[in-house]
Amino acid sequence: MLQRYVSAEMFDATFFRDQLPREVSRKGKEGIDQPTVIVRLYSGVSYNVASLGEISGGWVVLEVYPERGSAPRHDAEDRKGGGPQFDLDRVVVAYEQIAVVVVTLGRQPQSKASGFRLRDADRS
Repeated sequence: MLQRYVSAEMFDATFFRDQLPREVSRKGKEGIDQPTVIVRLYSGVSYNVASLGEISGGWVVLEVYPERGSAPRHDAEDRKGGGPQFDLDRVVVAYEQIAVVVVTLGRQPQSKASGFRLRDADRS
Protein backbone atom coordinates (compact mmCIF):
# COMPACT_ATOMS: atom_id res chain seq x y z
CA MET A 1 0.00 0.00 0.00
CA LEU A 2 1.30 3.44 -0.94
CA GLN A 3 1.45 6.25 1.57
CA ARG A 4 0.72 9.53 -0.18
CA TYR A 5 0.95 13.06 1.10
CA VAL A 6 -0.85 15.72 -0.93
CA SER A 7 -1.01 19.34 0.14
CA ALA A 8 0.86 22.41 -1.03
CA GLU A 9 1.23 23.56 2.58
CA MET A 10 2.62 20.22 3.70
CA PHE A 11 5.84 20.28 1.73
CA ASP A 12 8.34 22.44 3.53
CA ALA A 13 11.64 22.06 5.36
CA THR A 14 9.90 20.49 8.37
CA PHE A 15 8.32 17.79 6.20
CA PHE A 16 11.66 16.81 4.62
CA ARG A 17 13.70 17.15 7.81
CA ASP A 18 11.27 15.47 10.25
CA GLN A 19 8.24 13.74 8.74
CA LEU A 20 9.73 12.06 5.65
CA PRO A 21 12.48 10.23 7.61
CA ARG A 22 9.80 8.97 10.05
CA GLU A 23 7.62 7.71 7.20
CA VAL A 24 10.60 5.99 5.53
CA SER A 25 11.50 4.29 8.83
CA ARG A 26 7.91 3.14 9.34
CA LYS A 27 7.59 1.82 5.80
CA GLY A 28 10.94 0.05 6.09
CA LYS A 29 9.58 -2.03 8.97
CA GLU A 30 6.91 -3.50 6.65
CA GLY A 31 9.28 -5.47 4.44
CA ILE A 32 12.84 -6.57 3.81
CA ASP A 33 13.51 -4.08 1.00
CA GLN A 34 14.52 -0.47 1.52
CA PRO A 35 11.63 1.92 0.90
CA THR A 36 11.61 3.92 -2.31
CA VAL A 37 10.78 7.64 -2.18
CA ILE A 38 9.26 9.17 -5.30
CA VAL A 39 8.79 12.93 -5.57
CA ARG A 40 6.32 14.02 -8.28
CA LEU A 41 6.15 17.62 -9.41
CA TYR A 42 3.11 19.46 -10.74
CA SER A 43 4.86 19.50 -14.14
CA GLY A 44 4.52 15.69 -14.26
CA VAL A 45 8.22 14.99 -13.71
CA SER A 46 8.97 12.29 -11.12
CA TYR A 47 12.21 11.65 -9.25
CA ASN A 48 13.29 8.36 -7.66
CA VAL A 49 15.11 9.80 -4.65
CA ALA A 50 18.24 8.16 -3.25
CA SER A 51 18.77 10.66 -0.43
CA LEU A 52 18.28 14.26 0.60
CA GLY A 53 20.94 16.92 0.37
CA GLU A 54 20.50 20.40 1.79
CA ILE A 55 17.08 21.28 3.18
CA SER A 56 16.35 25.00 2.95
CA GLY A 57 13.42 27.26 3.79
CA GLY A 58 12.22 27.35 0.18
CA TRP A 59 13.76 24.31 -1.52
CA VAL A 60 15.30 20.89 -1.04
CA VAL A 61 18.20 19.16 -2.80
CA LEU A 62 17.31 15.64 -3.95
CA GLU A 63 19.98 13.10 -4.89
CA VAL A 64 18.21 11.09 -7.57
CA TYR A 65 18.69 7.81 -9.40
CA PRO A 66 18.74 7.90 -13.21
CA GLU A 67 15.31 7.66 -14.84
CA ARG A 68 16.41 4.51 -16.69
CA GLY A 69 19.14 2.02 -15.96
CA SER A 70 21.49 2.20 -13.01
CA ALA A 71 23.72 4.95 -11.65
CA PRO A 72 27.36 4.87 -12.75
CA ARG A 73 29.79 3.87 -10.01
CA HIS A 74 32.69 6.06 -8.91
CA ASP A 75 36.01 4.30 -9.21
CA ALA A 76 37.69 2.74 -6.16
CA GLU A 77 40.23 5.57 -5.84
CA ASP A 78 37.48 8.20 -5.58
CA ARG A 79 35.62 6.10 -2.98
CA LYS A 80 38.82 5.66 -0.93
CA GLY A 81 39.14 9.43 -0.88
CA GLY A 82 35.67 9.74 0.65
CA GLY A 83 33.67 9.97 -2.56
CA PRO A 84 30.22 8.37 -2.83
CA GLN A 85 29.77 4.91 -4.31
CA PHE A 86 27.51 6.11 -7.14
CA ASP A 87 27.39 9.20 -9.34
CA LEU A 88 23.91 10.54 -8.65
CA ASP A 89 22.39 13.73 -10.03
CA ARG A 90 21.42 16.46 -7.57
CA VAL A 91 18.17 18.27 -8.27
CA VAL A 92 17.08 21.44 -6.47
CA VAL A 93 13.29 21.59 -6.15
CA ALA A 94 11.16 24.44 -4.78
CA TYR A 95 8.56 23.14 -2.31
CA GLU A 96 5.65 24.75 -4.16
CA GLN A 97 6.48 22.61 -7.23
CA ILE A 98 6.00 19.32 -5.36
CA ALA A 99 2.61 17.67 -5.96
CA VAL A 100 3.05 14.29 -4.26
CA VAL A 101 5.62 12.40 -2.20
CA VAL A 102 5.22 8.61 -2.28
CA VAL A 103 6.91 6.21 0.16
CA THR A 104 6.63 2.63 -1.11
CA LEU A 105 8.34 -0.74 -1.05
CA GLY A 106 7.74 -1.02 -4.81
CA ARG A 107 10.42 -0.23 -7.39
CA GLN A 108 10.25 2.16 -10.30
CA PRO A 109 9.84 -0.15 -13.32
CA GLN A 110 12.27 1.70 -15.64
CA SER A 111 15.04 2.17 -13.09
CA LYS A 112 17.38 -0.57 -11.91
CA ALA A 113 18.15 1.42 -8.78
CA SER A 114 15.95 2.20 -5.80
CA GLY A 115 16.05 2.61 -2.07
CA PHE A 116 16.10 5.75 0.00
CA ARG A 117 19.06 6.24 2.35
CA LEU A 118 18.49 8.10 5.58
CA ARG A 119 21.38 10.16 6.85
CA ASP A 120 22.41 9.25 10.40
CA ALA A 121 21.00 12.57 11.67
CA ASP A 122 17.61 11.71 10.07
CA ARG A 123 17.11 8.34 11.78
CA SER A 124 14.39 8.27 14.42
